[in-house]
Amino acid sequence: NKTSYTINCEMLQIYNDKVYDLLLDRNRTHPLVLRETVNGVIVKCLSTYRVFSADDAISLIYRANKYRAVRSTELNNESTRSHTIVQLNVCIEEEKNESIRSIRRSILSFVDLSGSEKWTSSMYNKDTSNSNSVKSQSREQSHINSSLHVLGKCISALTNESSSHVPYRDSQLTRLLQRPLSNGRTIILSTIRINERDVDETVNTLLFASRARHVVVKVTEQVNSLYDSNISPNQRINQLNKIVDELKKQNEVKSKFESMYNTINQDYI
Repeated sequence: NKTSYTINCEMLQIYNDKVYDLLLDRNRTHPLVLRETVNGVIVKCLSTYRVFSADDAISLIYRANKYRAVRSTELNNESTRSHTIVQLNVCIEEEKNESIRSIRRSILSFVDLSGSEKWTSSMYNKDTSNSNSVKSQSREQSHINSSLHVLGKCISALTNESSSHVPYRDSQLTRLLQRPLSNGRTIILSTIRINERDVDETVNTLLFASRARHVVVKVTEQVNSLYDSNISPNQRINQLNKIVDELKKQNEVKSKFESMYNTINQDYI
């Protein structure tokens, strides 16, 4: 059997509940739109890079990490203010015989969540009460805490067998994580501090991790066959022509988007 492998890498950040291309939109000026498809939620016009080795992927991650939204906080001089998602899309095509080719796809997602943060009195004083910096900081915290709260609700719903609804659509973060959370294997690494003043945050983090480890998902493999014996060749040709037309339209939009950003950021590349 002839088997081929293709791996594509995508990187995005969610800042103030808006999705941005982490490699093309360095100044976060053009939020991207999420689109529902039969295969799950996709990000329209998100740049994709084919990688051939781990070094290729790591190089892209280092490059993208420079453009994450960060600011200084009480606990970290360079605290990330956005959730970041790195996705490796793996496609395996296997030729069964002369007329049938199977296609298997899988997504490996690396998600770096921005930590929740309390609004303390030291962040607010008379001299800065009306400054844009304080307003921006307050907005960032609100969106970070809100999205993490929704993620916690989704985790709770997934661990509750009697729950009939998981609120994935309540935030951009959970919409993007719906597929791996509902049909995937997930590993969570939690960062905590042992200082006494951070005990509340540490307890909340451990409680979240404890709930998450009880999520049990039955992973279902999805294999698509390029040819199906139940439909006629003419029907298959019509289906493939429609797919080709749709891909051409998407490629045109993507090309215009990349051309625009190459022009805007030519001084930085």
